[in-house]
This record gives sequence, C-alpha cells and structure tokens, in this order.
Amino acid sequence: MRKSFIWVALIAIVAGFASCTQTITYTEDDLHGRWQEEDKKAYVVYTTEKDTVSDIKDKGYLWGYEWDESDAVYEKDVLDEKYGNGWFVYNLNGSQLTHIHMQSNRGADIPKVYTVSVLTNSDLKYKDSEKVEFSYKKVQ
Repeated sequence: MRKSFIWVALIAIVAGFASCTQTITYTEDDLHGRWQEEDKKAYVVYTTEKDTVSDIKDKGYLWGYEWDESDAVYEKDVLDEKYGNGWFVYNLNGSQLTHIHMQSNRGADIPKVYTVSVLTNSDLKYKDSEKVEFSYKKVQ
C-alpha cells in the first residue's frame, strides 16, 4: 500500500512539472515591420525579403536591418549600403530569434541568438545569452 502511494505521488509530481513547461511559438508575421527600442533612437526593421545573396541563402533566412540615430546613423545610410553594415538575416523558430549580421568588408558574419519573451503586433521583447533584455515598440 505504501509503495503504491509513493508511486502515485511521484507520478503526480512529474505530471505537475510537465504541465508547467510550455513551449511558446511566435510567428514572423507579428515580427515584420519597423520597431523602435524603448527610450532610445535605435530602430530595427524585419522585412519579408528572402535572403538570396549571403553564404547561408539556402537556410530560409529573411533580411533585416538596424540603425541608431543617436550615433548619427540613419535609415538612409543603411539602405545606401544594402547588405552591408547594419544588415542581418534572421529567422524565428519558436521563441528563438537568430540574427546573423553581415559585414560589408566580407568579414566573418556574426550570429546572435535571442530568446523572445513577448511578441505582439505592438510589443517585442527578447533577451540575449547574457540575459540582457531588449524592448521595442512597433512604429510606422
């Protein structure tokens, strides 16, 4: 009798933990568009344009770009140097957002992986591997 009780209790505990782990899946549809980092003049744009030029073009990544007006870098500066500094390819898989930043001098591409915690049609929040959180609002 006592063994049965222990097994039932153990199963209940395991089932309780299993029900708490929930995989959140976000869609790129909510990600597409222009975002402004909260309390900053930094922007990021996630486009719907497929990567057809980088060395990883067969992986299904999409193009994005970013700029920071507080550093006197504007959107037109990034667009003038298409697929150079400020540009990255990205994909969103569940809650994992991967950016691979392109270097205009054809140096090594720089991958960054983030964990998305919020993605709605107006808010975006994610953390990098060092738990630094980034928070954005969608803008026109």
